[in-house]
Amino acid sequence: MTTGASRRSESMRSRGLGQGFVLSWHKSIARHDSGTARAGRAEANHFFYPFAITMLDRMKAGTTIRRVGEGNIDDLLRLIEALARFERLEPPEAEAKQRLRAHALAERPAFKAFVAYLDGKPIGYITYYFTYSTFLAKPTLFLEDIFVLEEGRRKGVGRALFRFCAEEAVERGCGRMEWSVLTWNEGAIRFYESMGGHRLDWYLYRLDENGMRQALEDEASVGRSIS
Repeated sequence: MTTGASRRSESMRSRGLGQGFVLSWHKSIARHDSGTARAGRAEANHFFYPFAITMLDRMKAGTTIRRVGEGNIDDLLRLIEALARFERLEPPEAEAKQRLRAHALAERPAFKAFVAYLDGKPIGYITYYFTYSTFLAKPTLFLEDIFVLEEGRRKGVGRALFRFCAEEAVERGCGRMEWSVLTWNEGAIRFYESMGGHRLDWYLYRLDENGMRQALEDEASVGRSIS
């Protein structure tokens, strides 16, 4: 084009997958006792809690979507670098990569991340997190990154990743799913619209780290002048 009691997955509960998806459960799930499984289900009911079904591969047309963990965090980092190159941006520096690693693998991760594999090769990824709509009084799934390498495009990988997020949003009771797209990325725009997405009449604003500090300094100056 972005987890641990949650690691004790909802292994006893089947999920309503989109057509063509197949569950492939990791054998170690069977080692969790029923009490642990019940605890995992209860904890997962809160939409801010980390993704509950972690030992899960979803497969479609040779594509496997796998949660990011210790074993494949480097795949995620390489794909993030590839996305930065595609978007003509600077990739994460060494310190940023360390933060990404820590945040992705934390007990309560800052975001959720999954890597798509095509015939065993890492080919794409998604990262997302949850915000909240006060008007709907429901959570919102915000899709931070969705990216597929050139060799994996037009093979259903992007569609599988997008549907993965839509399914997660539905299961978490979200009122909406949102994301942003670069204005020059016409291929992505066509894809999103083909999936039912529509453009909003909103401007996206941002403060970088310097901007945030400047805003605080400006406010402090106003306070001093008033006093």
